[in-house]
Amino acid sequence: MKILSSLAKSMLLCMALIAILGIILSIIFFDFVNAIGIVYGILIGTSLSVFRFLSLESSVKKSLNMEQGKGKTHVQARYLLRFFVTIAVFTISSINHPTINLFGVAYGAINMQISIYICGHLESKRIRKNSIVPNDKDE
Repeated sequence: MKILSSLAKSMLLCMALIAILGIILSIIFFDFVNAIGIVYGILIGTSLSVFRFLSLESSVKKSLNMEQGKGKTHVQARYLLRFFVTIAVFTISSINHPTINLFGVAYGAINMQISIYICGHLESKRIRKNSIVPNDKDE
């Protein structure tokens, strides 16, 4: 059983919120047929982002417990797997399923990067808030 860190859980929550925001905006701004294609794309892209995130986390955790050479090879192999899965998802989404909007898939696929930025910013604010900063007035 895999146990995710609190930061990983907040990342997944952030990814879900970004996906929901994209779905709501697509329903508001597009007609029904286009909105459904975008929603499918966002769901597929967000699923891809979640897979890539969980794969990256497990890859890093496993490589930290390996020798340097084996760890490096493991990380590179997992990177190639994530890369080819991403290419496969975009290819299958664009060729075989014309109802899936490719921009929705791209929005969902960059979901992880947006979440990393947001959660990193919030985490650094939390760390700065909780750290002890000397007060210049005491001197």
